[in-house]
Amino acid sequence: MIKNSLAHNYVQKQTSWSDDPFGFEAEDKKNGIWPQMEFNHKSNLDDYIQDLIATHAVYQADEYVLSLDMITSDEQDELLRLYIETIDREIDGAYCNDDVSINSDFNCALLSMLKCNTRDKREDLANVIHKNLFTYYNDTLNNLLSTGCEIFFNNAVNESSYYYRGEQAE
Repeated sequence: MIKNSLAHNYVQKQTSWSDDPFGFEAEDKKNGIWPQMEFNHKSNLDDYIQDLIATHAVYQADEYVLSLDMITSDEQDELLRLYIETIDREIDGAYCNDDVSINSDFNCALLSMLKCNTRDKREDLANVIHKNLFTYYNDTLNNLLSTGCEIFFNNAVNESSYYYRGEQAE
């Protein structure tokens, strides 16, 4: 019980899953039983994409198809969050969608909030940033889903005792 609560406290203080919150590496060194496990943002993203494909993808013409518009907004938000974690939270320019003009939506919402710092103005700024992030990363997220669909299809074929290598070169 004490060990569990200490582990929970450590998880709450960690900065990243790659910090090994449960001490798997220490257990591995101690008695050689535990395999060394890595928790990283890339594998979290890949696992989430595979879960999305398993639950939402449509099988059409010998392939699985899934795009952002086929999943709920909560799932889109989580996908974006996981992707931003994989790029080490480097979102330079994405929050304003690379629109650095004087009258951009971001600048107007920011200036409006700074002039009158109310809940509505903060929500307006948050909505603009949310919209801009999805506009900026839309193609990237759709490409991730498309690649995930190919991997999902290959895994399904391989589990059926077939081997698929993609298009044959002539």
